[in-house]
Amino acid sequence: MRHRQLRDQKRRNPRLIALITVIISLLLSLYIYFAPEKGIYHQKKLQKKITELVDKSQHLVDKNQQLRKEIQKLENNDDYMEEIARKKHGLLKKNEMIFEFTSAKKKK
Repeated sequence: MRHRQLRDQKRRNPRLIALITVIISLLLSLYIYFAPEKGIYHQKKLQKKITELVDKSQHLVDKNQQLRKEIQKLENNDDYMEEIARKKHGLLKKNEMIFEFTSAKKKK
């Protein structure tokens, strides 16, 4: 009887060891993936944020270049400055008048 119990325990031990190994491996894998500040998940989030910030930075650099060109045009080109003043601010030259025409609505 005692011999049989020892034999049964020996059979269970490899299963128990395999189960414990699987559990430890699973927990270790979860820790590697979700570890705070170091985990793969956190690193992917940081990489995504870095990509977004780089894109935003590039957009701002492009916008700054465009604005510098606009400033240069306004400083050096009087015709362009006049065009902007007329379009955006509705300014007129001396003795100039604006006529606005509206289209006639169809009668019912």
